[in-house]
Amino acid sequence: MTNDNNTRKKANAVFFSVIMVISMAAVGFAAAPAAATVGTGDVDPTELTPNEVTQEELTHDYSIDVTNITDNSTNDTISFNVGNGTVTGATASADDASVDASFDGSVIQVDASSASSNVDTTISGTITVDWSSAPVGTEAGTVTYNNDGSGPSETANLPVVTVIDYRPGASAATKNVSNGATVYQGEEVNFVGSLAGETQLTGVSGDAQGQVVDDIIGTDDPRGTYTVDGNSRSASNPGITVTAPRVSTAELRLNTTDEDVAGSSVASNDADLDVYAEFNFENAEPLSITVEDPSGTDITDAVTSGSVIDSSGNYVDVDLRDEGAGEYTIIYEGDDDLDTDQVVTERTVEVSSSTNLAVDVSEDSVPRGTNNEYTVSGGTSAETHNVTIERSSFRDSFDADNDPVIFRNTGDTVQVGYTNGTDFNTDASYFADGSGGDDIEAAVATVEMDGSSGVGTLRTTNLDSSSIDLEVYGSGVQAQSISAGTSSSDDVSFEVTEGDLTLDALL
Repeated sequence: MTNDNNTRKKANAVFFSVIMVISMAAVGFAAAPAAATVGTGDVDPTELTPNEVTQEELTHDYSIDVTNITDNSTNDTISFNVGNGTVTGATASADDASVDASFDGSVIQVDASSASSNVDTTISGTITVDWSSAPVGTEAGTVTYNNDGSGPSETANLPVVTVIDYRPGASAATKNVSNGATVYQGEEVNFVGSLAGETQLTGVSGDAQGQVVDDIIGTDDPRGTYTVDGNSRSASNPGITVTAPRVSTAELRLNTTDEDVAGSSVASNDADLDVYAEFNFENAEPLSITVEDPSGTDITDAVTSGSVIDSSGNYVDVDLRDEGAGEYTIIYEGDDDLDTDQVVTERTVEVSSSTNLAVDVSEDSVPRGTNNEYTVSGGTSAETHNVTIERSSFRDSFDADNDPVIFRNTGDTVQVGYTNGTDFNTDASYFADGSGGDDIEAAVATVEMDGSSGVGTLRTTNLDSSSIDLEVYGSGVQAQSISAGTSSSDDVSFEVTEGDLTLDALL
């Protein structure tokens, strides 16, 4: 490009450095800027360092080298385009005393009216940019030198700026932290924004007072607020809050009922679990889930479609229905730094095959007129199972019209009654035929599993003095459908004996 007269100018070196202005009292030096060159018809920007900004208002340093400025009655101007950022303020000054540079609220005015001849100078200052509306990602900007303020003489592409997510206010888990962020004991972070360049922070009060932390927070570092100078946190004195990471809730919920079965038992056909968690560090990192089988082998990939919980109050699905019987361990821990003892939480669940459902009695032989306790085991917490004694085991004197008792409504029993194979009723007289007979098939007690077992009692007064079979059924067998021919999952026998009449009993 050739000048037509002495009033023609060339902008041949643009230097724009996006660095946050940090309290010089705290740091003691200003970071050296990088450069972008604007030549006559040629633009050759160099690397911008640093090239990361946060979604907040930041003040940056810039420097522009301009050549061949001459006396002219009309000012030249310099303007910035920072993509989705908004320029909210600037300062400007020229190295050469004959050139005056100032910011008028929108552009930098370059006044060379005092220049006696063509001069070369560097125009530098600060530019404040509000990045709060810029999305996380990259931003491409430009700087333009306008001859006589009337139009672009040369435009340089600024080096690409990366807008990063950071705490507080991050849209996803991040290790980038700025003023006001909460960080966690045991976490390694990256100071950005108004904390960029800081190497250590000083505790303000409590156990933290006078203590220092850096970007690697120790597991034993005192909890509390830390700032640049150890005084109260503010916009001009940025800082962080250190707290303990924790998993507050860790549950193994049945996929169908949301019942927490941690520490108890679940039948294999019901062992589709929602591994649920609430934790306080979701803005720092996800929660990782590991599943170990009874031998301690990690089977996570085989039983999950995803092993991390991204946010508190969510879950991952763990399907153990095709796994063998035994005790499984589910381990909760941070997915990155926060896998310390403060965080690691374990829950277990016993998976039983459907054939493991069992019933047993406390006494193998009891005198008639006494009670006998029974226990159903091997079930799934909160599910119900029906326990029965067939009509053929009732005493000959059993009279449905008088609603006699076979099962008692105690322990984990939900309901007691009778069935004729099609109906269930809590009152035996419902099945009486009016002539001393009835069509009862069995006495029934419905027991709810508390963990892996449920307990109830039966009364022997109305049972025959013989061997009595007590049967238990799978959770899908309804009370009203049970008859003498219905197949049970397990049974146990006990003897009812005639009570001995003694002199003490008569007194």
